[in-house]
Amino acid sequence: MAYEERIDGVLTALEECPKPTIAAIAGAATGGGAAIAGVSRHAHRRRQCALRLPDRQDARQLPVDGDYGRLAALIGPARVIDLVYTARLVEAEEAKAIGLVSEVLPDHAALQARAEALARTLAGHAPLTMRATKEAMRRLRLAARQVNGDDLVTMCFTSNDFREGVQNFLAKRPMQWTGT
Repeated sequence: MAYEERIDGVLTALEECPKPTIAAIAGAATGGGAAIAGVSRHAHRRRQCALRLPDRQDARQLPVDGDYGRLAALIGPARVIDLVYTARLVEAEEAKAIGLVSEVLPDHAALQARAEALARTLAGHAPLTMRATKEAMRRLRLAARQVNGDDLVTMCFTSNDFREGVQNFLAKRPMQWTGT
């Protein structure tokens, strides 16, 4: 629970930052990295668009960090269920198609150049409009976060499956789930 609270603090700080944020994702993004990228929002577009930019080189993501409210607000509940239940990595083009990223860059150099160009563009927009839009989107997401799931996180993180799963993941061994 302490880990979840720390991560939530980082994510909340990013959400509450009055400036738009850009996530330039080089390589795979899973767990906390995917969660951080998931709260990077672009306040200029009509929808709750995100400026998440992966490069094509190993640009795979498992965008699930346990914070289903944030993720569902981004890609919808049906896609969250699909990704959680299948535990599959999302390739860059699919991530773009489902709204997980805003565009895909061909390589790391293009990723860096595009992130810098977007930062310059955002810096040139009306700061109060950008700030107000970002805050409005944050307030809309608050309702989904009012559901307390601490019991669910505790159930998973204190399980034998979790402990074994971490060890097997690090050792690159297949997992035999027991549900305990």
